[in-house]
Amino acid sequence: MVLTTRRCVMTPLLESDYDEVLEMFHEPETFKYIKPLAGKKDEWYRQFLDSKRRVIEEGKGYYWVVRVLETGVYIGSANLYAFRDTDMIQLGCQLKRDCWSHGYAGELMAKVLEYAVGDFGLSEVFGFFQPENVASRMILKRLGFSYLKMLLVDNETIEVHHFVKP
Repeated sequence: MVLTTRRCVMTPLLESDYDEVLEMFHEPETFKYIKPLAGKKDEWYRQFLDSKRRVIEEGKGYYWVVRVLETGVYIGSANLYAFRDTDMIQLGCQLKRDCWSHGYAGELMAKVLEYAVGDFGLSEVFGFFQPENVASRMILKRLGFSYLKMLLVDNETIEVHHFVKP
């Protein structure tokens, strides 16, 4: 499923996208708020990306590559899939550092949420983030998410918010 926003196009991850995604994964601050994924080797990241392609192939969710609509320049990724081994379907995005603070995350998450409760058929969607990630909290609040609970995952506190389709 290809999704389009005002400024971006989101296409399902292909193996040919891996090098650009890996480049982002190696940016110093890319996993600032996703600490369990920080500092891994390329082989681990490739297996991670392979697992996301399987999620797409099995129809259980999406991991999209995000490009600027007009130029095709890669700026990050967006996702919609189960959190760990739960039935809680999460949305999220990860952007290259030079794309932070330009409104892309809110634009992408709004589109993913629209798709999640529309064509994908979910009645509830979750957002997981570390409490110090104020930007994620603000974006989810603007999208109508509300606080649900705190979790301890890999010795990291994770804040959980959810959106319930009206």
